[in-house]
Amino acid sequence: MKLKSFQIRNYKSIIDSGECRLSDIDNILVLAGQNESGKSAILQALYDYERGELLENCERTLDGDDFEYPTIQCTYTIEDTEDIVGNVYEELQISDDITKSIKSFKEISFVRKFSSRSESELIFNDELLQKLEVFNEKAKLSDNDIDNSKDKSEPTESVPEKGVAEVDISELAQKIWAYTPKIIFFDDFCDLLPDNILVSALVNEDSKTNGYKAVKNVEKLLEADFTQYDNLSDAVRASQQEKYNSTLTADFNTRWNQKIFEDNKVEIAIHYNQGGAKGQSYLNFFILTKEGEYLTPKQRSKGLLWFLSFYLQLTAESKATDDLIILFDEPGLYLHSKAQWDIKKLFEELAEKDQIIYTTHSPYLIDTDKLNRLRLIINSKVHGTTIEKITTKKVKNQKDALKPIIDAIGLEVAHDFSCMDKNNVILEGISDYYYFTSMKKLLNNQDDFGFLPSMGAANVHLLMELCIGWGLKWLIIFDEGRASKTAFTKIKKHFFEENDDMAKKNIYCIEGAEDIEDVFTLGDLRLVDSSIQNTDCIKHSQLVGEYGGKELFARMFNEKVNKGDITLDKLSKTAKDKYEIIFKFIKDCFDN
Repeated sequence: MKLKSFQIRNYKSIIDSGECRLSDIDNILVLAGQNESGKSAILQALYDYERGELLENCERTLDGDDFEYPTIQCTYTIEDTEDIVGNVYEELQISDDITKSIKSFKEISFVRKFSSRSESELIFNDELLQKLEVFNEKAKLSDNDIDNSKDKSEPTESVPEKGVAEVDISELAQKIWAYTPKIIFFDDFCDLLPDNILVSALVNEDSKTNGYKAVKNVEKLLEADFTQYDNLSDAVRASQQEKYNSTLTADFNTRWNQKIFEDNKVEIAIHYNQGGAKGQSYLNFFILTKEGEYLTPKQRSKGLLWFLSFYLQLTAESKATDDLIILFDEPGLYLHSKAQWDIKKLFEELAEKDQIIYTTHSPYLIDTDKLNRLRLIINSKVHGTTIEKITTKKVKNQKDALKPIIDAIGLEVAHDFSCMDKNNVILEGISDYYYFTSMKKLLNNQDDFGFLPSMGAANVHLLMELCIGWGLKWLIIFDEGRASKTAFTKIKKHFFEENDDMAKKNIYCIEGAEDIEDVFTLGDLRLVDSSIQNTDCIKHSQLVGEYGGKELFARMFNEKVNKGDITLDKLSKTAKDKYEIIFKFIKDCFDN
């Protein structure tokens, strides 16, 4: 099974989160939002759903001293219905008719209702619950009653076989739920690798010992058993240590790509020792970034130690045969931006098998090529914490919620473009960049030029001067907004000596478009978000501002073009004609 969606009610700042659907095309869900928006509460609620008990202070207080206990619903897609339902129904001796009926379900929902901090009831969602309750009512009838009660117009699958006992619905829910992926909260069980640990602590399975879980992760990853070290000869033990150190080092360095002392190699070493406290044997752990410099984990940076422990935990968990749903609350807070890229790559690797849900403020942990996996967390006085699509109109008054996404878009564009192209088309901003790259692809334009996005019309001249200084060809595309006209006038004055004709050879102003969005019709914009309402009184730039903002909306347009959801035949003739004219201007400019 895979988690398809969840919904949380009456948990901390959450009144009703609304249904949050996970991405249909991959196994990663990213929750982005401001501080105190309720991101952590969402993860905690999912973890409590799994455990069947509540963390402290999680109940949402209503009027006065009254409150309602939380209710959490999770819906799963069923990929192995035959095995799961077949095994469970055979065990509980349920009729073939009701078994076939349940097998027809492509998804199944469970609701956990709490009645106290440590007590809860796990039930099916209403649709399946009603189906089973009807079955039980009919199962109560005697054999004769069943025969007499059959309605020829009623499907035979709704009538149980004779002599079949009632279904214990609660027991059935528990047995089927046991097949769902286990939910793990990384923040709850992550343990930092210790400087040392007594072998006896491992033998006695003393989980309260500092670093115990991290060392067990090392064992699981290496398929080792450190509890046997006391029984090995020095030669065998030394050989094993060398093998383990080599394996750990090689594997970790495929994930850790940060350069230290002009090198990115990090060596991990395990040393067995005797003669510790009370003569007991123990293991030492070292992290080397310089040859011969054996430093303990605590002597390394918090970021490196955190990433190492993070890597050990996830790699060990990934070896489990069961599928997992792993929750992460703000991963990588101690890490440099480049190391956060390493975390994102590790998530992608884990997501080949397990589902990943994480919260973040960091633009480095947001993949702008996969905005389908992103959800915004918004908190308002009236509605509490809700989970929204990134194009939601609710973000209108909470623009800060979009900041990590917009920053990520800026980073992605900055990483991808280069002003070293032979022919450079300078645009006003990031949204222009996404529309132009999308239209170049849709129109199958093969001409040799690249796009350079500026940070607003007022800064276009800086990129122009850079191109001039480096001896590169350039031209500028402006819309007809006020800021664009001011910038055009300034450039014409300082670089073309007020010569309008000369300026227009290198600068194109899009006629009839105060903003880049005006090039498109309302129908074109609705290809990005079909919920956009028809209106003639709001400018297109203002309209998209209500659906996530200019930059984000343009990025969504670009994403849909790359995925093939927006094709040339779906676009208006107005938009296609305007871009054909612009691309002709660009070609003529660079050809002359």
